[in-house]
Amino acid sequence: MRNTICKLAVSFLLVSSLTSPAIPIKAESDEEIIVKASTVNVRKGPGLSYPIVQQLQKGDSCEVINQQGDWIEISSGAGQSGWVANWLVQKDDASKEERTKEGTAETDNLRIRSGPGMDFQITGSLKKGVTFQVMKQNESWVKIQYGDKEGWVSSEFVSFKKVKDEKKKKQKKTNSKKGVISAELLNVRTEPKKSSTLAGKLAKNTEVKVYSKKGDWIEIEFKGESGWVREEYIVIKNNDDSKKKNESDTLATVTASALSVRKEPSLDGRIVARIHEGEKYTILKEKGNWVQIEIAKGETGWAADWYLKKTDKKPSESKIELKDSKVHVIHNGTNFRSSSGGSSPIVYSGNAGESFPILSLDGNWYKVKLEDGSPAYVAGWIVTVSGDAPQLEKAGIQKYLSNKVIVIDPGHGGRDNGTTGTMGTLEKNLTYRTARLLQDKLNAAGATAILTREGDSYASLPARVGTSHFREADAFISIHYDGAKDKSARGVTTYYYHAFQKDLASDIHNSLTAQINLKDRGYRFGDYHVIRENKRKAILLELGYLSNSAEEMTITSSSYQETVSGAIFTGLARHFKANM
Repeated sequence: MRNTICKLAVSFLLVSSLTSPAIPIKAESDEEIIVKASTVNVRKGPGLSYPIVQQLQKGDSCEVINQQGDWIEISSGAGQSGWVANWLVQKDDASKEERTKEGTAETDNLRIRSGPGMDFQITGSLKKGVTFQVMKQNESWVKIQYGDKEGWVSSEFVSFKKVKDEKKKKQKKTNSKKGVISAELLNVRTEPKKSSTLAGKLAKNTEVKVYSKKGDWIEIEFKGESGWVREEYIVIKNNDDSKKKNESDTLATVTASALSVRKEPSLDGRIVARIHEGEKYTILKEKGNWVQIEIAKGETGWAADWYLKKTDKKPSESKIELKDSKVHVIHNGTNFRSSSGGSSPIVYSGNAGESFPILSLDGNWYKVKLEDGSPAYVAGWIVTVSGDAPQLEKAGIQKYLSNKVIVIDPGHGGRDNGTTGTMGTLEKNLTYRTARLLQDKLNAAGATAILTREGDSYASLPARVGTSHFREADAFISIHYDGAKDKSARGVTTYYYHAFQKDLASDIHNSLTAQINLKDRGYRFGDYHVIRENKRKAILLELGYLSNSAEEMTITSSSYQETVSGAIFTGLARHFKANM
C-alpha cells in the first residue's frame, strides 16, 4: 500500500512533463526506503540544484534503484525515477529474506524478552522444537512472532529456514457500516476465532469500516485487509450517523525537549513559538503529520505530530478483554500475595508451568484465582499471560529512553573504509554492526533511533550533522574504532567538543568502562566535525584499536559487540534519568 502511494507521488509531476524523455530505470534491488521526515522533495537528479518533481510524505516507501553520494534513486514503478536525499529517509529494516524466515527453538525454556538484550524483561519462554515467524534479526538477537505475541530471543539458540511468502489478496467490500472501538486496546484477528493469528490491535475510539457478522465476531477493514474483532467491544453506527469526534476534546503532550511551533503546517513555516517537554495543548485541527494547537487564548500554530502524544481531555474507564485469560508462572518460587504490592503477605508460592485464570487488573498486578478458588495477586512483570489480557511490565531503565530521539552515526562507509585492522577488518563495517545493535535496543525501549547512513553507503560529514539538527536529536552518538602506528596502542576514548556535551560524554564513557574490559583512555575534548558543528548533545566514541591484533580479535567478536552496544544504551538511559 505504501509503495503504491509512493509510486503515485513520484509519477505525478513527472508525467506532466510529456516533452521530457523518460529516464531509464536500472535493475531494481530488494531494498526499500521509508520516508522519516514530514515531507521529502523528490528531484530529477542527485543534487539540490535539480528541479523538484514531487513531495513524499512521512511513512511512504519506495524501491531503491541506485545510490550516488548522499542521494538515493527511487523507482516510481511507471518507467520513471527520482532522487531523494539519504539523510531524510531510512532504508527498510525488514529485508524480504527476513519476512520469509521461520525459526525453531533449539533449547528448552528459550526465554522471550521485550527487547534485544539481557536487561530487557522476560515475557515468556519457548519449548525446544517450537517454531515461530522471524520478524527481524541481528547478529545476537531475533525478533519473533509466536501466536499473538512478539518478543526477542537469543539467536544462539535458534535455527532458521525459509518459507513461502504467501500474501493475502485484498478483497473489495461493499455496503459497509461504521463502527467505533469501545475497549482500551482491542485485538484484531485474521479469522473469527480466538485461536487465529493476531493481525494487530486498535485503540479505544478508533473508527473502522464494518462489513459483516459471524457469530460473536464482527468483520472490519484493518490495514487494507479483512480483520475480525469481538462484537462486544465495538459500537456499530448507522450509515447516517456521521458525527465525528470533536478534535477540541483531544490534548497534545509535548515529548521533545523543545519543539518549534510554526505558522503553517510545513517545515518552511515561520516559527511563532517554542514549546517544551511535558506541556499540554488543545488540538484544534490535523493536517497530514501536523496538528494545529492553541498556544494561548486566541493564538494558534502548527507542530509536528511525531513529537506529540495525544490523549483525551476526559478519559473514561473502559473494558479490557480478560475472558479466558490466564497467567503462567515462569520461575519456581513466584510469590502470590493477598493484595497488590510487594509488602503484602504471601499466600502462595508458584512453580514454573503453573497457570491461573485472571480475574482483574490492579495497576501492574494481576488478580488471579488459585486452584482452591481463593483470590491472589501476582506482579505482572514476573509472569506471562495468554488470552487477551495485556502483558504488564515494570518500568525499568528503559523508561528514561521513551520518546527520545537518538541519532546514531556509524563512522565512514561507502568509499571511505576508515581504519583497516591487522586481520583486514574494515572500520566502516564494524561501526555499522555496533550501530544496528544499538538501534534495535533503543527502538525496543520506545526511543526513535535514526542512523545517518544505511548499509555500505557514504554520507558526508555535513549530512550527518544535518540529520542531528533536522531531527532535533536528544543525543547524537558517532561510533568509530581507532588505529595507530604504535601496534600496542589500545583502549576506549570518548570525545566531546562543546561544554554542554561533556555530561553526555561522561555518562556514556563511565558506562562503557564499567562493562567492557578494555583500557580506559578517558573522556576528553576532541575537534571533530560531527561534534564541533553539532548544536545538539553529541559525542564521538573510539571503541578499541583495530591496529592492535589482540584487541581487534576482541572488538570484532559478537560478545563484545553485544556488550558495547548495551553499555552505550545503559549510559544513555542514565544520562536522561539524571537530567529529568
